[in-house]
Amino acid sequence: MYIAVMAIFKPFYGLILVYLVTTPIYCVNFYLAKRFGRPLVQKLIGKAGIAKIDHIAKDLGTTTLIILKVFQGSYFDYISYAVGLTQIPFKTFVIVNFLGGVPSILISYFVLTRFENFTLGILAVLVVSYTMIGVSFILHHIVKKHKQKLL
Repeated sequence: MYIAVMAIFKPFYGLILVYLVTTPIYCVNFYLAKRFGRPLVQKLIGKAGIAKIDHIAKDLGTTTLIILKVFQGSYFDYISYAVGLTQIPFKTFVIVNFLGGVPSILISYFVLTRFENFTLGILAVLVVSYTMIGVSFILHHIVKKHKQKLL
């Protein structure tokens, strides 16, 4: 979806529009999971989705949430449901969700505008996005390992 929006509205306005639309939707996902719990979330995203959520939610804390939002900003759908099934308060989620999405948008804009060809720019954004996902997994592992040493 966001590729079409950027193609129509140009990268700067397209990325802002995507941010302004998806960020509140992630808050709705969180709220639905927090309010109605696992049964509703499973109906919305299915058993495969709930398995992904269980994997994400088992070690989720505020630090991990920040890492995931900053580095996986455009892939935050399942994460927003997962966080709703944890003890993280709505206010904390909203702050991380809105502020953590800004670096992702800035990085996407910077990468996309380095290319004259829109298609090459999108491919570069995808490569950077997947690299950032890898970095988020590494950072999550480091944070998890550090927490275990403290306990």
